[in-house]
Amino acid sequence: MLLRLWRSFTAWRRGRPFWAGLFVIAGAMVILFPPFVGVKLGDMIISIKTIGGVSALLIGTLLIICGLSLWIAPGFRLASGIVTVLLSLVALVTTNLGGFLLGTVLSLLGGALAVAWTDVPKEPKAPGEKRRKKGRSELSLENPAPPMAAVALIALLAVQQPSADPADPSVPPPVSTTQAPTSSSVAPPSSSTPPGTPPPGSSTPPPASSSVPAPPPSTVPPSTPATPPPAPAPVAGGREWTLTASRLDLVGLNFAGVVDSVLNGQVVKVLKFTATDMKIRDLVQTGEVSPGVQLVTRAAPGSTSTVSVPFGSPARIELFTVQLKGNLDILGIKIPVDYTAAHPPPLNVPIASFTEVTVRNADLAGGTLKIPGTKISLQSS
Repeated sequence: MLLRLWRSFTAWRRGRPFWAGLFVIAGAMVILFPPFVGVKLGDMIISIKTIGGVSALLIGTLLIICGLSLWIAPGFRLASGIVTVLLSLVALVTTNLGGFLLGTVLSLLGGALAVAWTDVPKEPKAPGEKRRKKGRSELSLENPAPPMAAVALIALLAVQQPSADPADPSVPPPVSTTQAPTSSSVAPPSSSTPPGTPPPGSSTPPPASSSVPAPPPSTVPPSTPATPPPAPAPVAGGREWTLTASRLDLVGLNFAGVVDSVLNGQVVKVLKFTATDMKIRDLVQTGEVSPGVQLVTRAAPGSTSTVSVPFGSPARIELFTVQLKGNLDILGIKIPVDYTAAHPPPLNVPIASFTEVTVRNADLAGGTLKIPGTKISLQSS
């Protein structure tokens, strides 16, 4: 269990500037600490009661908000980093030297890490590959050569006409642009005579065309545009079934996006979640087995059903959901939510708990479902 939580925390930490937020919050705590804490030396109590207390409260609170936003909404890390740097500099002159310089230094370090952080992974280097300097004439990774242009160039070189000069077959023969001599005694061809055809009864060759002769038609087949990759096939589903529970806990949660699934013979958009552990209290599962007949699976009242994967297994539970409706429980605060393909979850968190939840599912794959006190019945709808 601890290993799963650690893996979930590590995956969550790598997707956001975690250390930047940690330094910013630590700096905010140091800035908030001096004005509101007294030091007792024998019978003497030393405390700082100046205008710096109000400034420290305001700046420290704003820095904590910036640090939390780096964890919760990493997409705004640039704005949060810039605001953190400005607040830490302001704290230097308004809040007891910014927490005796330590708070300002920690906040500046966190703001710099937030601005410099990126979620684009580095490409691994091949073993033994030497680092090369990128010159002006060298292709860079940002502007790679178009693959179609390279293919066309190779095809052009492959079908180039061979030279008629046996001494140097690699040099093509020069193309002459001089005109053949013409005679002034020859009448010009009539308008009905096609160009290049001598008039009847004339032995003088026709004037040569001033344009370069057209090369023979190329044997290279016309290039066809690359066909786009086929769209992913819809996930195999079945009939819609509904799950109701008084509480639903998801561990190792990951929102994989909106995908296509086959539901009741039709392709629909569903939400895809993956998890490592699911706990369902007061489970009631309902599904239509035939028109007008529903199969109801009910757990014992007050019991907790589980869906889990073997410990240490890389497999995950896949849940394809049409709708997830209930109350999101955050430290006892219940927030009503209604997630669908049109309104997906705004954040991707590793652990989530829902109360009074109703889930319309298309499929559940992976994991082992254990329902204590199972009661199965058929009901007419």
